[in-house]
Amino acid sequence: MEKAKKLKIINIFLLISFLIQAISGMSLFFGRITKIVNEIHENNGIALIILVVMHLLLNWNWIKVNFLKLE
Repeated sequence: MEKAKKLKIINIFLLISFLIQAISGMSLFFGRITKIVNEIHENNGIALIILVVMHLLLNWNWIKVNFLKLE
């Protein structure tokens, strides 16, 4: 699979994961603490970290050129 297609798929999952994390976090913040919401928040947090790392790895060349000035 080409890099651009991988990025599109990962970006969609990143958006969904971010929204789940935000909604479950707000639910926990405003006192809607349930075991299920807490489990969703914790497990999705791990998934979100994995997706961010994958996103960074796929964009590493762009990051090197634009931020680290390594060529």
